[in-house]
Amino acid sequence: MALLIKQLSNMIIRMNYFENLQFVSADILKRYTRHLDICYSDMFTVEFMLEGAMYHGVDGAPPERLTRPAVFWHHPSHRYQYGPLTAGGGWNHHWVSFRGPRGRRLLEDGFMKLSPRGFVYAAQPLAVAKLFEQLKQKATQPVAQTHAEGVVLLEQLLCLLMEQARSGEEPWREKITALSSTIQQSPFVRYDFEKEARRAGLSYSHFRRLFRQCVGRSPHDYLLLCRMHLAAENLKNLRRPIKEIAFEAGYDDPAQFSKLFRQKIGLSPKQFRETLPAPD
Repeated sequence: MALLIKQLSNMIIRMNYFENLQFVSADILKRYTRHLDICYSDMFTVEFMLEGAMYHGVDGAPPERLTRPAVFWHHPSHRYQYGPLTAGGGWNHHWVSFRGPRGRRLLEDGFMKLSPRGFVYAAQPLAVAKLFEQLKQKATQPVAQTHAEGVVLLEQLLCLLMEQARSGEEPWREKITALSSTIQQSPFVRYDFEKEARRAGLSYSHFRRLFRQCVGRSPHDYLLLCRMHLAAENLKNLRRPIKEIAFEAGYDDPAQFSKLFRQKIGLSPKQFRETLPAPD
């Protein structure tokens, strides 16, 4: 494989194939523990969690719980929130960052099309880890030969994940991902998850297990979380009564709504409003 990469890079160096991608940095940290809310305005990244656990969110949406190896990425048009799931936790973190028109195409036409959630699980984590180790070596050396080999490795990583998406990922994953996106966008709608299971060609118990594996929560728990996040946004309009917001969320009993809101947000609706800045 190393010989093939070198032969490919030698051939395409002569074609100026990689001149529109510039590596910025690459590294591997054995235990990453930072909580980040970040947008890189001038570069792209591809990152990998080999071991550990983390939460991962995009543009303030309810975060996903990543508890198995996953590849994720950053694009300047989005803001990303992630960090360890527990206070004493962390994860084995790999990353490579780059700039340039070719880098943009590689991310937008490649990695970002793999999943609307901004990450994919790695079915072959050791192969992915090896590619990142090689990328760290190549991307940090300002030599034409090693630069070309680095870009080949980056494209090889994309090909590996695309192959996984085509053959290694079960057909139901795309359906469940689409459903979770619909729930996130319209959480106040009534959902019949037994019916959704039949549409996916699954028993309800199997559907529920696969939904938890894909999203990190059961269907009903995820729906409740999304409802309470949207209710929290609506509570920021101080002119609206809490009872009205509870009814809009599907709860006739404000006490039940308050109990569920506290369960998911950590505060009662009234306490949540007290944390908001005073209106001008």
